[in-house]
Amino acid sequence: MKREIKFRAWDKDRKVMRSALGIDPRSKKIIAFLLPDEGGGQKEYENCELMQYTGLKDKNEKEIYEGDIVRSKETNTILTVRWDEAYCITGFTITNDMAKVIEIIGNIYENPDLLK
Repeated sequence: MKREIKFRAWDKDRKVMRSALGIDPRSKKIIAFLLPDEGGGQKEYENCELMQYTGLKDKNEKEIYEGDIVRSKETNTILTVRWDEAYCITGFTITNDMAKVIEIIGNIYENPDLLK
């Protein structure tokens, strides 16, 4: 399956999700967009957690990233997306058909309470 390679980053300092543009291989810093209240543009960040796009979208056509918390519409089960080459969610492989019945309800950084 051919998929778009892209990332997002959790900024540990400001506690916000950022759109990641890339990684500087020399400094290992993440290059991400500044938020509008920060003046826009882009900046390098050191204290970020990088999350990869799985190439799949949930039932609402929202892109599924590593670190997302999803709920299965069929079983009402809450699962955490963990990246590997087989698109695994806590041990369950997601196919395009499965993605159509799951919904992103948050992520592990902004909504850790959903996992309790």
